[in-house]
Amino acid sequence: MGKDIDPGIVLALQAYWQDVAEKFDEAGFDAPMRAVMVVDPLAHDSCRHFALCLIDGTKVVFAPELVDTPDYTIVGVMAHEAGHCVDLASPGTYFC
Repeated sequence: MGKDIDPGIVLALQAYWQDVAEKFDEAGFDAPMRAVMVVDPLAHDSCRHFALCLIDGTKVVFAPELVDTPDYTIVGVMAHEAGHCVDLASPGTYFC
């Protein structure tokens, strides 16, 4: 996490991530619950980019600017990244 990030932003984004990860867990996908969530400005490298997931699905990074977007955008971005966690933590697995 960057040094100058408002702790309130981190707490807010952590709460959203926890909710999204719990929904995935309830559906039988625990990878987002296991992933480390970090807030770092490096995730905002363009005007439309607010997040990233490591190639093995073990860590997600959200830009602090994400907190300034509507709730549905925050949830949508986080659900997208949670999907990457599931996919990348289970390469070659098909969930049908």
